[in-house]
Amino acid sequence: MLTNSRHRAAKGLPMVRQARPVLASFLGILIRFPGKRWLMLFAWLLGVLPIGRADDQEIFLAKLSSAPPGPVALNIGIEGEGTVTRTPDKTFYTPGENVTLNALPARWFRFVSWSDGPTNTPRVISIGLNNTYTAYFAPTTFVERLTIGNISRTAPVGTPALLVDGQFATGAVVEAASEIAQVTMLTTFSNGRILFTLDGSNPSLFSRVYTGPFALQRTATIRARAWDENSVTSVEADPLTILIKPFYALSAGTAGGGTVLTSPGSLGYRQGTSVTLTVTPEPGWSFLGWLGDADGTNPVASVVMTRNKCVEALFGTTLNVTVAGGGSIVRNPASDFYPYGAIVWLTALPQGGNAFAVWGNAAGGTNNPLFYEVAAPNRTVSAAFAPLSQGQYSLTVTSDGFGLAAQEPGGTRFASGTQVVLRAEPYWQQTFLGWTGDILAGDGNKNPLVVTMNQSRFITARFTKKAELVIPQCVGEPSAEGFRFIVAGEYFGQYGIERYDSSHGWSPLGQTTNRFGFSQFTDPSTSNANWRLYRAVTTP
Repeated sequence: MLTNSRHRAAKGLPMVRQARPVLASFLGILIRFPGKRWLMLFAWLLGVLPIGRADDQEIFLAKLSSAPPGPVALNIGIEGEGTVTRTPDKTFYTPGENVTLNALPARWFRFVSWSDGPTNTPRVISIGLNNTYTAYFAPTTFVERLTIGNISRTAPVGTPALLVDGQFATGAVVEAASEIAQVTMLTTFSNGRILFTLDGSNPSLFSRVYTGPFALQRTATIRARAWDENSVTSVEADPLTILIKPFYALSAGTAGGGTVLTSPGSLGYRQGTSVTLTVTPEPGWSFLGWLGDADGTNPVASVVMTRNKCVEALFGTTLNVTVAGGGSIVRNPASDFYPYGAIVWLTALPQGGNAFAVWGNAAGGTNNPLFYEVAAPNRTVSAAFAPLSQGQYSLTVTSDGFGLAAQEPGGTRFASGTQVVLRAEPYWQQTFLGWTGDILAGDGNKNPLVVTMNQSRFITARFTKKAELVIPQCVGEPSAEGFRFIVAGEYFGQYGIERYDSSHGWSPLGQTTNRFGFSQFTDPSTSNANWRLYRAVTTP
């Protein structure tokens, strides 16, 4: 350390007229330059610190090192077609860090060398001052770069180019935009020809010759090979699968009481499209649930189009009854809500000494019972009763089960001694079980039944209540999901569904409850069946 001039003179060193402190973080050596001020400026710019002067010579402390250098980038270039991976892969590296470079040639190319000479790949480099490397790739055969529209492909000269609906197809699979795909083939062979197959088999000179664009209406795998004009050189394109997805129709509607909105809305949907269904009840109506290819009671549902599908939204409302005079009204079936279009049997039951006179409010006429169709929301039906005149008797005839009771002559009150003929008419596949009520002993199974009006009578025709299996157009259709049908029966009736086969006879398949007189049931095991027999059995 230079501390004073005399000590330096004693050692035979130049005298230092001025001494400047030197930072301890600098490592340095003494450098002598001629004492010119422009050289001093140059020294400062180089990071060389003057520390004194002796005999017209400046003495400097040269800075040899400082803080470590910062992170540096690794630049990779490519000549030809291929890629280069780096491990680790990051934006910046630390000097001295090892990085593995791996050159991966594209199809129809091979790796040749690196720009700094080595031909091995992968290779390990050490990050230094110069971190630029270029990988050179060369083709293994005569190749061409073909561009159609904004799509390019590099392949051997003459390789067939396949266009689907005008778009250059370079991948393995392409999905047609509609149910018909237009296919075009090209080759750069002068006077060359293309032979192809549609079943994925290897094309040969005996395969179909391409003569111009053609329409494809089903999914196919195309393999095409181009021959030069001498049929000596040939080259095959990669197989191309063209997916032709069919379009399906969706019928979405309701009998009444609201609307159904489909999103997206369309006349047809491509296979696999998901369609959202949203219901909006009209004032006074409530959404009760879905039928067909949607189920549940959520007002927003979705279906995936895998075939033609149909959905129906079910809306319902209330039906109220009131009476005027001595009597009551029985609703059959009794329910809090009735679906749009439901038929409700309203029976006016007079008290002793009274007879039913007329229906009022939402109904009219004198028929008893009344078959009322639910087509308007929150309606009220009233029945008026009047006292019987002297020598008159009332007659009320109703049904229990699936059938009707007709009478001749019609009416609800008769003069004493009048004879009335009653006929029980069961519905299809139902059975008349007999009469009950105000009848003579032994007359229970007569049909027709003749009664003499010598008293007021209440008579019921009893029928079976077998469930009926119905296949409406919107609901019943064999599909991959199974076979679906409607179980029509009593309101809130519980039924066991059974299936028949020749090996085991009748066997249970499932249970269903008819909340509104019908329910929807699906047998999922019928996708490969030629035929099936079903029946519904009433369960406790």
